[in-house]
Amino acid sequence: MHIKHKENYCFFRNNAVLILLGVFIADLQCAHICSGYHIAPMSFELSLWQQQCDTITTSSVGIAAVTSDRAPVFHPVSTPSGERLAVWQQGAGYPILCLHGHPGNGRSMSVFSQHLSARFRAIAPDLRGYGRSKTRRAFTMADHLHDLTAILDDLQLSQCLVLGWSLGGILALELALAQPQRVSGLILVATAARPRSSHPPIAWQDNAYTGLAALTNALKPGWDWGIENLGKRSLYRYLIQQHTPTAYRYLAAEGTPAYLQTSAYAHQALQSALRSRYDRLADLPSIQCPALVLAGECDRHITPESSLETAQHLSNSTWHSYPNTAHLFPWEVPQQMLGDIDRWLETAMADVLPMY
Repeated sequence: MHIKHKENYCFFRNNAVLILLGVFIADLQCAHICSGYHIAPMSFELSLWQQQCDTITTSSVGIAAVTSDRAPVFHPVSTPSGERLAVWQQGAGYPILCLHGHPGNGRSMSVFSQHLSARFRAIAPDLRGYGRSKTRRAFTMADHLHDLTAILDDLQLSQCLVLGWSLGGILALELALAQPQRVSGLILVATAARPRSSHPPIAWQDNAYTGLAALTNALKPGWDWGIENLGKRSLYRYLIQQHTPTAYRYLAAEGTPAYLQTSAYAHQALQSALRSRYDRLADLPSIQCPALVLAGECDRHITPESSLETAQHLSNSTWHSYPNTAHLFPWEVPQQMLGDIDRWLETAMADVLPMY
């Protein structure tokens, strides 16, 4: 038997029970986020696992960027349709609305909100069907737009910057198209107006390694052995390219809890939108506000080519692509990315924003 095949056989034979658990957890945590936007997760929940993940905080796993005194403040918002949305606020100053992806929640945007809250009022909602914004009925992507309007109205915001990551970037574009007078600028992260994926087929071994990597990383975030032997063989290899302890700590602290708090209704709404072949490229020239478009060079979930296409259709955009990064590049190169955002705010937005 070939040595490499023999090693793989021995690994799976000796870890059969863990692998079965790993496949189960992989489908719960990673089936959607690790496959781009084309694989649905299992419909049941693992309550004990979720309870354990809910106890993990970004500070407890050593992410220094989120341990300052500017703790997020919870602010509930009721919508005209009767939904109750969870909104997190930090800092003071000009408002910047931070919209998470799928799966996600407001707290998974801490890499942005914690930094920006030093100068801005960072507002990070849990979108309907995500995090603490529970819902008992099916909804569509258009309902997110109604919810965002309700949040801006509740907070009495006539204008704001909007930052969106992945799905959040699509919603940021939609908000700018629907209410241009309220959006002074856009920061679009790993997103596109016509999203395309280049994710390769997924084998059962991928799911097995992903489950084991997720379990190991939750128990010991950023562990070098887990990264080298499990993470790099798992579907995480399509989410990140730089397998650093910091990236894996973010995955443990924010990625896993966010996934487990994403409802079946949220999965259904996104799948429905994607089946309709979402494409807003033709409408982008009507957006006149400045836009910063950021992408990971190795993103398989929303390709950098589709992000660049979006930037090219916007009338006033700045484009950055980060080499050797993927869809979760804000967790791979946070300081470099935040530096680019700061410079853009100081230049492209200088005439738009008040002094801060």
